[in-house]
Amino acid sequence: MKNVTLHVRGEAKPRTPAQSSELVTIKEMAEVLHCHYMTAREIVLSGALPLVRLPSRRARSGVTRRLLVTRADLERLIHQSRESAG
Repeated sequence: MKNVTLHVRGEAKPRTPAQSSELVTIKEMAEVLHCHYMTAREIVLSGALPLVRLPSRRARSGVTRRLLVTRADLERLIHQSRESAG
């Protein structure tokens, strides 16, 4: 699995409500992982992270099309992906 390194650039920015929520969009996940949106999407669709689908009255399938993951699952994936220094 790919080694993921998080980079902090400058001072910490204030969090918006979307950033402080428990659910993360695929776009937000890509920003955290410093990868392309489609790479983050493939990580989720491959089953590496559990997908969260919220109920929707308007969608024909009964769930939203939006792909979401929990922040805790994303942090767990990052932790598991770290290579131990040997």
